[in-house]
Amino acid sequence: MRIPTEIVLWLIIFMLVEISCSDKNKSNSISPEIFKIAESSAFNTVVSDTNFLFKTQEANNLNSTGLHFAKEGQLEKAFEKFNQAYEIEPENPVILTNLANLAANNHNYASAIELYNKAIEKSDSNYFPAIVSLSGSLLNTGDYQKSIDLSNVILKKDLSSLNIAGVRYNLFLAYVGMGNCDIAKKYFAMLENMYKDNNEIEYGKIMEIANEKIKLCN
Repeated sequence: MRIPTEIVLWLIIFMLVEISCSDKNKSNSISPEIFKIAESSAFNTVVSDTNFLFKTQEANNLNSTGLHFAKEGQLEKAFEKFNQAYEIEPENPVILTNLANLAANNHNYASAIELYNKAIEKSDSNYFPAIVSLSGSLLNTGDYQKSIDLSNVILKKDLSSLNIAGVRYNLFLAYVGMGNCDIAKKYFAMLENMYKDNNEIEYGKIMEIANEKIKLCN
């Protein structure tokens, strides 16, 4: 199986649309277009310290090289390495998730969702980056309620603080997309509190986008 060449992102970056919840009937959903991934050279990933998920050193090395190329903006080379790793370990959830991220960033959400689901299945639902990213891709297709339902299930798991932030971020975006600004503001406040306690670059990127999105509810 070969998957079309695409671009990698875990921390999904969304385009800002000049629209306000106060200017719209709050029972109406905002168009999924506001959640389309913007053109960006930024790259971030929660895939780290995952040696235990690899059966072979070769696949591990190829995946690591793919991440390096992605961070350098050499996206075709990144795909080539991820795909080579996939051919060695086609059931590896890390590799599947990286390929799914490529598909999502190329707006091929159907393929992304299929790959995320496969990564989740092959990890016995224990590979949380795939689950969190699946929730994000559901946002991009306008399936806000499905994204919310999945996120609420994830929050019952034992997650790192960064994964919790990612889930709450997706919940925030889903409620903004549904026009439910009261709940969206609650999740925004949670993200703000997490950022105050964890003033790291990953949280800063989440808050940078959240601060723009919350304007849709003013």
